[in-house]
Amino acid sequence: MHPIRKFSVLKLPLFFGVLSLALSGAFLVFAFESNRNYFDSTERNMYPDAVDYGLLAKNILENRTFSRTTDLHPDPLRTPGYPLLLCLFRSDISPVWTYIAQIVMLAGTVFFVVKMTKEAFGECAAVIAGSLMVTDHSLYCLALQTMAEIAGLFFFLCGLGIAKWPCHKLSDSSFKRLAVSAFFLSYAVLIRPSFLMIPFALIFVDTAASWWSRKNIFTMHFGIRTIVFLLLFSVMPIGWVARNYTLFGLPQLTTVSTHNLVYFVGAGAIQYREKVDRYEAQARIADRYDLPPYSMAQTPIQKNASTVSEIERSLQEKKWRIVFHDPQSLLCAELIGIAKGSISHAMEDTCILIGQQWSPPGFFGLVKFDSSAYRSLFMNSPFALFVFSLYLANLSFLYSGVFLFFLFIFRNITSTTVVMNIGCILICGYLTIALFGMDAVYRSRLVVLPILCMISGAGFARFFSQFTSHVDKK
Repeated sequence: MHPIRKFSVLKLPLFFGVLSLALSGAFLVFAFESNRNYFDSTERNMYPDAVDYGLLAKNILENRTFSRTTDLHPDPLRTPGYPLLLCLFRSDISPVWTYIAQIVMLAGTVFFVVKMTKEAFGECAAVIAGSLMVTDHSLYCLALQTMAEIAGLFFFLCGLGIAKWPCHKLSDSSFKRLAVSAFFLSYAVLIRPSFLMIPFALIFVDTAASWWSRKNIFTMHFGIRTIVFLLLFSVMPIGWVARNYTLFGLPQLTTVSTHNLVYFVGAGAIQYREKVDRYEAQARIADRYDLPPYSMAQTPIQKNASTVSEIERSLQEKKWRIVFHDPQSLLCAELIGIAKGSISHAMEDTCILIGQQWSPPGFFGLVKFDSSAYRSLFMNSPFALFVFSLYLANLSFLYSGVFLFFLFIFRNITSTTVVMNIGCILICGYLTIALFGMDAVYRSRLVVLPILCMISGAGFARFFSQFTSHVDKK
């Protein structure tokens, strides 16, 4: 490609990447000036996971041990991808460089979303998708936390973008692109194991798309590239599985998925059926099924391999019995959780970052025009009200565009590869939200967010195109 033409292709993605960099940088400065204590240590983060990651990085640097605890006993809960990044940016000295790096990663994420949208649906769709990404306050909030979401999403989208997703199949990429894509996707899995099944699903999509288009599926070209990609992608995850098997006798990448099924998905059904909160539901599961409490499953009191493996095996034996004990309550709880994860906001976390307190008005109170809900809302600072208004506008435009996509464009897309690639990520993303049970939060939807922005942009672009053509005919 000619250099001038190449620059013009990248101009729009670069614009939104730089805009994201500027906005998130401004938020970093504002948060730093408002709440400097937060930037002293990773322990200032509001989530236990963030504290765990900080301890892992500290123990790797100081003791050459992968452990979340001060007594240096290893465990299979966390994967090494994100702690190694924290080591690279020396979060043990200060988390500021980590936050700066995540701001850059966020800009890269926006760049890839706009680029892929432009290639799949055109320039107008890319502008709208980029606008939705840069006005989502939850992304800026996550960039200033020692949590794995932003880094995982960045490496994941890098892997997809290098493979020219969604317009091309993985098997159509060159060996060089496949190798680089496999590395980024593999490292994304080491950061967030929830990405593990997506590359395998994309290979399935490749096969299904070839079958759908009546092409010969089992060609030498397809077979060799698929095998090469899967081998390169699997190296790092298999290495970590081997570590867990050697230390604990557990041939697993992580125990998080088991814990989520039992203590979030299973607990969600109890929450719905028995009208209790998640903590009480988790306690009832432990009592009824003779299992350790959730806190002990996450960090066993007796720090030894046998205890860890015993807990995990007891959870594995009973997880499906717990999950499917009441299918009707499970379905209702999952639908509620997916709805929550799809519309939840980061206002409380955002206010914590700037040293303020968020006074929640309550969703149903606002919808019912309850005066007490609006009093609570206007007790918040002008900045918080501005961000909350931005959230409402962003959410409204996002799902309006998604609706328009399925109304106007979905059935008219000529490329089955684009449809199946997008559908694959959406399904996998919503399964990730489902693993959080009835109490899914804004972080839960991060896998599907870029895809929702892409198809929302495509929906609005088609709507505007049809509207203008209708006006021109008149």
